[in-house]
Amino acid sequence: MAVTGLHYFPDTLHYRQSDLATWLPELHELGVGWLALRAESSRAVPEFFLRSLIGAGITPILQFQLALHQPPQVEDLRPLLHAYSTWGVRYVVLFERPNQSTAWPEAEWLGEDLVERTLDRYLPLAEAALDAGLLPVFPPLEPRGSYWDLSFLSAALQALERRRQTRLLETLTVSAYARCYGHSLNWGLGGAVRWTGVRPYLSPEGSEDQRGFRQYEWIQAVVQKQLGGPRPMLLLEAGADAPAEVQLAAVRLANGQATPDPNNRTHPLAPLGAEVLGCCFWLLSAAPDSPDVDKAWYSADGKVSELAQKIKALPRLMAPKQVPAGPQRPIRRYVLLPGYEWGIADWHFEAIRPYVKKYRPTIGFSLAEAALAETVLVIGGEKDFSEEALNRLRRAGCRVERINETGTTLATILAER
Repeated sequence: MAVTGLHYFPDTLHYRQSDLATWLPELHELGVGWLALRAESSRAVPEFFLRSLIGAGITPILQFQLALHQPPQVEDLRPLLHAYSTWGVRYVVLFERPNQSTAWPEAEWLGEDLVERTLDRYLPLAEAALDAGLLPVFPPLEPRGSYWDLSFLSAALQALERRRQTRLLETLTVSAYARCYGHSLNWGLGGAVRWTGVRPYLSPEGSEDQRGFRQYEWIQAVVQKQLGGPRPMLLLEAGADAPAEVQLAAVRLANGQATPDPNNRTHPLAPLGAEVLGCCFWLLSAAPDSPDVDKAWYSADGKVSELAQKIKALPRLMAPKQVPAGPQRPIRRYVLLPGYEWGIADWHFEAIRPYVKKYRPTIGFSLAEAALAETVLVIGGEKDFSEEALNRLRRAGCRVERINETGTTLATILAER
């Protein structure tokens, strides 16, 4: 699957059959492998919409529009989470920018223990998502932010360890914004490991910080320091504030292509890290009255921008990402399931349930994502995943096992593991 992704509309009003008919062919031509969708706690993104995306090889990321000061009740959200899991969704983002003062009422922002209060709201919903078989993505943090993002994350991870949230930490997927803030796409490259003099709200002259496309490297450094290893990353709002030339270079980068820095063409852009699963660019389209309409790759009626035309013409590099073998791989266990033109087989989810309860693996349909795992359990025969495809996983350093059984036989085999 391609690393390249997109944000869909910045609203929840474009999930009709006609919208799917309009946009799915365009997403395919753009080479999109991920699509970030706005979701509400009171109603679902339609099943047909999600299953159609997944069947086309596009992984949806549901961004719930939740207020930190008034999150929904867990029991109210639980049926929706279970439905999404049944339909094949895996990634959900439950809150955004908890380190930014604008995300809170003033009285709550000024209170003590902001990180702890954030987790008090986040954890019940995250645990419900895990119970449903989903992966709750740790909320994206505003770079620098009203509360220094790196300090916020470090305190949050320490609190999760103190609260013994082992299941969440072992399956953790982390998100980061990938805006440019007027900087080069290489700005901040190397993170805090390279820019050792950067302190909260204080950067020595000549230093670079996390306020750029490479925020994820700074976030990942905190994760590795606190948890002892990397975690998978999802990049959001990529290039939202960048000119078309920079966005095009960033898309080439996400496609795995060697690319010169638009701000300094004598220097190449550093490739994205192996831990980056998807890089979602801003924005597919927006309503005419939306404040983001000038940033959209398409007008609401489907008119293609010059940028989108150039992106369509780019070659696609679809091979699995190569990552080092060993215990530092972002994913410990991965169950690779087949997807079909008509959607996902519900009985696969039922059959693997005992295995999931025992090992809490990552579950998905992507060879590229599976290549990030130490161990890959493949469900399906040659017609689902060729032996050459599995050999590519092995060459990427994965331990691979195939189970080509169905029905009760498959369930029995997995229950005994």
